[in-house]
Amino acid sequence: MKNHICTIFIILFCFAAFIKAQNKSTIQGTWISENNDFIKIKEEGSRFNILSTNEIEEQLNIMIKKDSLSFYTKYTKVGSDKIYFSKYDFYIKKMNEKQLILIPTSELSKNLFNNRPQIIFTRQEFNIDHSISFEKLIYRTTSCYGNCSIINLELDKNKNIYIHREIFNDKINSGNFKGTLSEEEYARFINILQTSNLRKWYFPEKDGSDSPITTLIIYHNGKRKYFKSMFPPAISNQLIKLLYEIGEKAQLIRTDKEKQMEY
Repeated sequence: MKNHICTIFIILFCFAAFIKAQNKSTIQGTWISENNDFIKIKEEGSRFNILSTNEIEEQLNIMIKKDSLSFYTKYTKVGSDKIYFSKYDFYIKKMNEKQLILIPTSELSKNLFNNRPQIIFTRQEFNIDHSISFEKLIYRTTSCYGNCSIINLELDKNKNIYIHREIFNDKINSGNFKGTLSEEEYARFINILQTSNLRKWYFPEKDGSDSPITTLIIYHNGKRKYFKSMFPPAISNQLIKLLYEIGEKAQLIRTDKEKQMEY
């Protein structure tokens, strides 16, 4: 009888561990809400999980349990070795491959989401809007207090690209360049546009200093959208990171002709 009970206990323990592991695997990824809330869940032990609204972005640790999720940071106070926690706690109301519904349960999480009763997230790869028809993009980033490159980039729907770049301490690769964006990079670009709520983007005004200012002018579906900020919201970071990478590293043909791009 004792052996039978022990066997049942082991089976239940292993099943619970399996469910917990599945939950952690399912919840990892990038999630977006209709309000441009954005979370990126990597894994426990990483300090670079992202929790953000359109106005606020935090990079935090995470703790995942069967029906709860906590984004947190640890700190100490002067004169004390005691460790304190600031926690954004959520109850996981629903979670599957495509959708994650979170209910804020701590004061920090409630305040962050302005006391919304729940936040419905869609995994980014399922948040696709095939109706986005790209026409043209202008991307600019300024210098900063450091080694930021200055990049002015224009890309059109035919993959034609023009870049003026000033790379810190690299005159050889600085200058004016033109060419055609690769199929792979263009596919990445279109995928980001179509999965990141582009139709609902807005950049809040934020003051700051010593950081680059990002400008994006995007033409799509016969419309022009203009965005400019020193601190763009997290939902736009994938696009900005890709454009910066292309602007610095794209292997194009040098040209003496300077293209006049709109501001």
